[in-house]
Amino acid sequence: AGKLASISRDKEDFDRISNAYIELSNLAEEMDLDVIWTAHHITREGKKHRKTKYDENDISGAISIVRNAQTILGLNSTDQEEQDDILRAEVVVQRDGLASGRALFKINVENQRLREFTIDERKKYDEIYAKELDKTISNSENEKPKKEYKGDI
Repeated sequence: AGKLASISRDKEDFDRISNAYIELSNLAEEMDLDVIWTAHHITREGKKHRKTKYDENDISGAISIVRNAQTILGLNSTDQEEQDDILRAEVVVQRDGLASGRALFKINVENQRLREFTIDERKKYDEIYAKELDKTISNSENEKPKKEYKGDI
């Protein structure tokens, strides 16, 4: 969607991308669609979070994507997960729902297939990977500079 032109033919990327996402939302409403999926890329800085979890500032293009998308999922995997053919879908941003979440998939890159983990596979994953991964994610989130609020509000 970040590559689409807007109906109003905006020239500036910020306006074009923002309007394209709004127009997709309007299209979904008009056609009574539950979901429109679209891929997007991350910033060079965001690539550092590939092994843990992306944050909303890692989305490339325009901040309006974060404002207009209902949910943004990041596809992540550590080196070990990659060796074990595991792909994580981590919630980056979600308007109506939980602020964080994780879905796990066995990936077959050669055939471009994903299979969601079974309950037993998820339990085993949590025993082996989850605690260390969550600690690493928590540490990386704590390293982010805190926003400084100034002014009357």
